[in-house]
This record gives sequence, structure tokens and C-alpha cells, in this order.
Amino acid sequence: MSRIEELSRLLASDEEFTQQKLSDETGVILDVDSLQVFSLNPTGQFLVDCLRQGVTTEDGLVERLVAEFDVGEGMAREDVAGFLGELETHLIEKRKKKG
Repeated sequence: MSRIEELSRLLASDEEFTQQKLSDETGVILDVDSLQVFSLNPTGQFLVDCLRQGVTTEDGLVERLVAEFDVGEGMAREDVAGFLGELETHLIEKRKKKG
């Protein structure tokens, strides 16, 4: 399973994480086990929505980001890579250390 597929699975799981989109297009993710809260800017919230909808490739996330926001492909690719790295660190790596 790729890291993006694992993130998508984790974010879709109501048992491990609760995710809420807020009225200003930002959002929060609550790690149910550790009670850590991660805040999301509108771009992060958009990417989480994409992951929860089953987008499981970096290229797919970049394409959606370019289509939704006024951003070039290069910047979108950097943003997606950085965001995925942060999610991976907080949602996957910490789980592996605990388990």
C-alpha cells in the first residue's frame, strides 16, 4: 500500500480520526487516540477532501489542486509533497512508533 493510499484509508476511518470541514473552508483533524488536533488551511482541507474521495496518487492531487486554485503545476506539486509529508509524519509515523 502506498503512503497516499494509507493516508486516504486513515482519513476515511472514523475509528482513528475525526475530520471536520469548517464554514471558512478550513478544517481540523482529531487523532482519536492521542487527542491531538491538526488544523488545516483551505488548501489542506481541499487535499484532505480529495484523499477522502479516493484520490490516491500525487499526480491526481496535483491535478485537482491546479484545477481548483490559481496555482501552477510546479507550486502545486511542492505544496502536495509538503502536505503529504506532514500528514505522513503526524498520522502514519506516530502510529508505527506506538504500535
